[in-house]
Amino acid sequence: VLSAHFRVCEPYTDHKGRYHFGFHCPRLSDNKTFILCCHHNNTVFKYCCNETEFQAVMQANLTAGSEGYMHNNYTALLGVWIYGFFVLMLLVLDLLYYSAMNYDICKVYLARWGIHGRWMKQDPRRWGGP
Repeated sequence: VLSAHFRVCEPYTDHKGRYHFGFHCPRLSDNKTFILCCHHNNTVFKYCCNETEFQAVMQANLTAGSEGYMHNNYTALLGVWIYGFFVLMLLVLDLLYYSAMNYDICKVYLARWGIHGRWMKQDPRRWGGP
């Protein structure tokens, strides 16, 4: 059982039909050791409790999970990095194109680096003449 999942008491409706908002443990009024949410079922009073009471009431062992605090999904993380790299490259290329079209000094430096071509010249027919 991951203890991070039990640090939030989710909203619930009690047996009388009253709605109770969710809250994080510990609340400001609670002892700092009451970091977990305890309840006997989803329709009774939820409250913050310590690890010993949590294991007794919820019948769950917090140390049984060997994965640690968070499950690592390296494939998704790699995808995010690759996607971020391509977005960054598009931003850099867009900045270079914008700079080359609007600033003559950039055209000079890009030409020195061997980056030049017809795309760097504005077509007066496209933009309209004065």
